[in-house]
Amino acid sequence: MRLKVGVGRSPGYPRAVLRRPVVTGLLAGGLAALLGMAAAAPAHADDVRGGPKMATTKVVVDRGPGAAPLPKVVAGSWVLFDLDTGEVLAAKYPHRIGRPASTIKTLTALTLMRTLDPKLEHTVTWEEASADGGRVGVVPDATYTVWDLYHGLLLPSGNDAAAALAGANGGMKKTVRDMQAVADELGADDTVVKNSSGLDADGMVTSAFDLAVIARAAMQNDQFREVTATIAYDFPGRPAKKGKKRSTYKIYTQNRLLLHGYGGAIGGKTGWTTKAGRTFWGAAERKGRRLGVTMLRATQHTEDIAKALLSWGFANAAKVTPVGDLDLPEAPAPSAGPTEAAPEPGGDTALAGSTTAAAQGSSSPVVWVFGGVIALVLAGAWLWGRRSRSTDALPPAPDAGSAPAPAARPDAPTAPAAPAAAPLTRNVTTIAAPAAASAAAPAPAPAPARTEEPVALHDLPTGEQPAVVAPPTPAPAAPAAPAAPVPTAPAAPVPPGPAPAPQLPAEPAEPAEPAEPAEPAPAPEQQAAPARPEPRPAPSSGHVKVIRPPRPEPRDDA
Repeated sequence: MRLKVGVGRSPGYPRAVLRRPVVTGLLAGGLAALLGMAAAAPAHADDVRGGPKMATTKVVVDRGPGAAPLPKVVAGSWVLFDLDTGEVLAAKYPHRIGRPASTIKTLTALTLMRTLDPKLEHTVTWEEASADGGRVGVVPDATYTVWDLYHGLLLPSGNDAAAALAGANGGMKKTVRDMQAVADELGADDTVVKNSSGLDADGMVTSAFDLAVIARAAMQNDQFREVTATIAYDFPGRPAKKGKKRSTYKIYTQNRLLLHGYGGAIGGKTGWTTKAGRTFWGAAERKGRRLGVTMLRATQHTEDIAKALLSWGFANAAKVTPVGDLDLPEAPAPSAGPTEAAPEPGGDTALAGSTTAAAQGSSSPVVWVFGGVIALVLAGAWLWGRRSRSTDALPPAPDAGSAPAPAARPDAPTAPAAPAAAPLTRNVTTIAAPAAASAAAPAPAPAPARTEEPVALHDLPTGEQPAVVAPPTPAPAAPAAPAAPVPTAPAAPVPPGPAPAPQLPAEPAEPAEPAEPAEPAPAPEQQAAPARPEPRPAPSSGHVKVIRPPRPEPRDDA
């Protein structure tokens, strides 16, 4: 019968210690899932800026008869739109949140072109000249016009030019507030501004849809259109000494649509950081139609994506039905002076109202999602705690090396208890072999005390009393007796030996058994201590068979 071992708890950390990280992981996972769902899934298609189809997370296009399929491009999100009408011809996951990188400089230029005079001069500080990232090369304590800094901002994407423009506007904090106000005014609800350069910052995000909104507004500004269409510009160098002319050096645009001569290219802005990846927007004009394309998280060359989508748009714009609308009021042109066009009456109010309605509509699903996630996390934590408490209430398991004592059978005889000195044996009686002597011989002296070998209970048959069979006591000085018993010779007196060992209580007498033939005694050199039996599986009962030595035959002394 196989013994069960190790039913209890396995060694290791307490369950209370292990429960804490599990519950913490459940909470963290729930919150992460909540944030991911809230950021990725719009609240309701009708509340999404640009129309219901702008809520998609896939490619959306409504091709008519004769329209060609969309080209295959690899980017996280993109939008193809009409710069003049604001119609969205096709898109992929337009409201997906992402980092803008240097494309946010479009918003920087648009914001400052509304307030700063292009002829304003600004003296660059050491902090502005040492901005992180790419630089155009402004020199500390040197003076530049705002117009110079616009070119340094948009062509080579200089972060030092962005910092200098922020300084000319009253500081970085004020410039960030102004940029955020313009984004809110345009309805770019996905955009959060943290700096003027687009360097990675916690919480600084936008979307391909918002980038289209910002680019469209910027392309309605005369100053911006002129700067973004420039391929090369003479940028001022170090200040010259008195009586000498200040030197300049060429700076070039990074817009490859312009550099590589894409037909009709009119502007754009590149961007890249480690966390943002490739970002870009570009615009082109053909046959009186101006199209723009924006993209975030592009995994192929932005030039290839822009060329493919713009070319498809020019070829199929008349054959597709718009799937969305940028929904912008006409942006005023700062360079128009007193005759510039004013925004439509009520345009800002209507925009604010639509934004507020979208926010109110989006709050209810988010609350439901939040409540559902929290409920699941709490339910999981409660079930885990209940399971752990029920497991902790189990009794400890016995040691693997010991087995529970088998139940005694009611019909089995009761054996004396084992002495306390031998905890590994039970129901054991020590029986010494009698010495060969005649009836008239004096009582033999008790055999010397022996150290008994413990008897394994599982080695004996079921239903018998346990016993330890002691081997015959060898003669102390004489050789062993012959194999056959001597019939007439009196037994030699046994010399006194050591004090006898205390014996266990005698076992009750049993019925006489028939005599068994005596076996020849082994030679002295062959006598050895009985070998310890090999362990075998434990029987169903703890009793063992009693084995007694053969009784000596009576001697005839007559």
